[in-house]
Amino acid sequence: HGDGIMSTTVYRKDRHTDQYLQFDSAHPLHQKLEVIRSLLDCKDTVVTSEDDKIKEEKHLERTLKANGYQKWMLSMAKQQKEETQIKEAERETPKEEHH
Repeated sequence: HGDGIMSTTVYRKDRHTDQYLQFDSAHPLHQKLEVIRSLLDCKDTVVTSEDDKIKEEKHLERTLKANGYQKWMLSMAKQQKEETQIKEAERETPKEEHH
């Protein structure tokens, strides 16, 4: 960025093919959802600017579609990821002791 603030994005080599586990493979659904969650984790942890996160998510939508995934799968993976984050936050929050 020209404002002097450093930002990071996902780097893909020129030879990167965006090929992931095909949806029509014989793998169980939970493994296919894990592919999506892993890509979302990368977006959420590596990409720093909100504009770049939006671009990366659009790239993921196109990539997943090209690998045979339906849009509902991305929504399901996002929901599961959010539920996991909420559970982790609840575990980390100390409970108040009542005397």
